[in-house]
Amino acid sequence: FSGPRGVGKTTVARILAKALNCENGPTQQPCNQCKMCTGINEGSVTDVYEIDGASNTGVDDIRELRDNVRYLPSAGKYNIYIIDEVHMLSTNAFNALLKILEEPPAHVKFIFATTEPHKIPVTVLSRVQRFDFRRLGLKEISDSLNKIAKEEGINISDGALTIISREAEGSMRDAQSLMDQVVGFAGEEVTEEDVRGVLGLTDRELLFTMADAVMKKDTPLTLSIVNDVYSQGYDINHYFRELLELMRNILVSKVAPKHKLDGLTTEEIEDIVNLGAQHGIDDLTILFNMLFEIEYQIKNASDPKTLLELTLIKMTRLSSMKSIDEILQRLSENVGPEIRKNYEKEANSNSNSFPNGTASAAANQDTKKKGYEQPDEVVPATDAIVETTRESSNDEVSGFLTYLQKNKFMLYSRLSNNLSFKIEENKAIVSFPKDSASLNHYSGKEKKEELEKELSNYFKRDIMIKLLEVAAGDSQKTSSGLSHNKKDTYRDLMDCETTKNIFDVFGGVTVEGYTPSKK
Repeated sequence: FSGPRGVGKTTVARILAKALNCENGPTQQPCNQCKMCTGINEGSVTDVYEIDGASNTGVDDIRELRDNVRYLPSAGKYNIYIIDEVHMLSTNAFNALLKILEEPPAHVKFIFATTEPHKIPVTVLSRVQRFDFRRLGLKEISDSLNKIAKEEGINISDGALTIISREAEGSMRDAQSLMDQVVGFAGEEVTEEDVRGVLGLTDRELLFTMADAVMKKDTPLTLSIVNDVYSQGYDINHYFRELLELMRNILVSKVAPKHKLDGLTTEEIEDIVNLGAQHGIDDLTILFNMLFEIEYQIKNASDPKTLLELTLIKMTRLSSMKSIDEILQRLSENVGPEIRKNYEKEANSNSNSFPNGTASAAANQDTKKKGYEQPDEVVPATDAIVETTRESSNDEVSGFLTYLQKNKFMLYSRLSNNLSFKIEENKAIVSFPKDSASLNHYSGKEKKEELEKELSNYFKRDIMIKLLEVAAGDSQKTSSGLSHNKKDTYRDLMDCETTKNIFDVFGGVTVEGYTPSKK
């Protein structure tokens, strides 16, 4: 029988001994009335031997046992040897025991119990049947303690039972021992506060107030709570473990609301859910991780109080986490226009009306690598179309570009560069310089539909897109009259120092149709 401490290994071994030696046995239901059953319960039967493996570790002890197994039982059907903590036997003792296990006499049964089965030699494990015992559940322990309390006339609250069961960590023996201590202190009326006082547990208020202060970045309050914990005589290491468990439960309640939190009272669960509802998952994950990282250090620290204080200061000075999408959105809304204005001034003094094509070529290569859709319905523009398009720069087009500038800056930056734009009833004719990145960008179905959607939203009617391409030399003819389209603003925006820094910080970030020049 293997398993954690206090889960009933030795007790089940005695029950098995009764089942084998009962006058009605072997049986699944020992009568507990015959001489053998009552004798085993009282420990007075000579046919059942309980041996402590920790005290009888030598080879001589096993040799003596090997000599004794030859004798027949005096009263029962079997001689039964129960060896507790069998993993404590020495290697020589195991070797001496091995011969008996290979060819045991018919009247002898061995029952081993251990908390560390991995220490048993393989030669022994291969000759026994193994049964693994699990930790008892919280409800099983609580129900058992409640039954004992009723039989003993003890009035104990549900919260007190829950705390005792939780502190027992799956061991029924430990739970009964803890309950004995509490009843010995509090008498027949046991409350949750009595249990915390006897077992040296931290006041629940100090834990939940600390968690709330950490998440609200209240550094002075967290340090004050640590001082209270220390001055009231609580063990800092124990307090840390309870705080770590609380932060874990808050995170779990946020990530998996339907997950059952074991070992908690109803009031504690409500407080945990309320704390989790006020904060984001990313923030809670980082706070929990910062506590978890010092678990080993705080166990071995000469001054655990100072280490805990230092960690709490770091946690409360941590800024709120922002997602990548949110950061990029803020960059496009706030940083983008400011950078664009700076490059507009440079564009006014630049005599080149069109970039040298390097960026466009790189974008085209990148587009082909990524497998974007090839341009569809791209019609070469004639001079007549160019002239007509140039003259169509009216208030409607300017209004639409202003709308995009405020709401879709990245879309605006592409459309406002080296293009002509006019609206004809339910059709928008957009012309781009030949081989430009913007032309390839909007030739794909997805981007084309995105532009059509914005047009329809602004003009309150369905508008289809028709793409035209013009030679680079005709770019000035296709100018829509905006002063800053003499320079590829989108390319300049992406090549500026701020954007390069963004690419350095967020490694692996890519922009469709664009490769940073520095890379």
